[in-house]
Amino acid sequence: MYASLGNWLMYIGNNAITSNISLWNEIQYRDYTFAGDMNQLLMRSGINYIANEQSQYMIGYAYILTSPLDDSFTFMQNSYKLFSLKDEHRIFQQALFKQHSNTHVVQHRFRLEQRYIKDQDLQFRLRYFVSGMFSFTKQQLQEKKTYGSVYSEVFLNLQGSIFDRLRLYGALGYQWSKHIRTECGFMTQILPNEMQNQLQFAIFTSAPWF
Repeated sequence: MYASLGNWLMYIGNNAITSNISLWNEIQYRDYTFAGDMNQLLMRSGINYIANEQSQYMIGYAYILTSPLDDSFTFMQNSYKLFSLKDEHRIFQQALFKQHSNTHVVQHRFRLEQRYIKDQDLQFRLRYFVSGMFSFTKQQLQEKKTYGSVYSEVFLNLQGSIFDRLRLYGALGYQWSKHIRTECGFMTQILPNEMQNQLQFAIFTSAPWF
């Protein structure tokens, strides 16, 4: 088992359409190194139903383009090995449950994925995600505040080998306004035969569309 250090750049938007419906849009660029050696490009979108302040339900679609490590195309060398890229189409359903107070938010997310990977049989995967955001003071999580963010997520295959991966994450975040926040963090990803480490830079938006 070895540990590599990569870099993830993420944009995540959850934008209200009505009082109970929001549109989720997500783009992630994942690099094997800090820059210039693409691992994955992930695009995910979904329709989110907000039942109440504690629970939300979503159905969505994701497209993932993956470049294998041995044949990744390297921008620095200008060698675009497009023949090695593999694509995946993914449909997912999820339920999200929140517990919150003025100074912290805890979330539990259950997601079921149907994965259509090129040259492979249809695969099903279950994911459980638990996260926490917390203020460093007794003041509320609000505008112009620094906060802490942690999460853990386990991935379980519903066929073949059960354990897929485990992610552990910690970050510092800043709430720039009511609808925009950013995070800079570090994630360790444990797979059956290796360990991967990623720096993560993320921007989150929640401005309503209407």
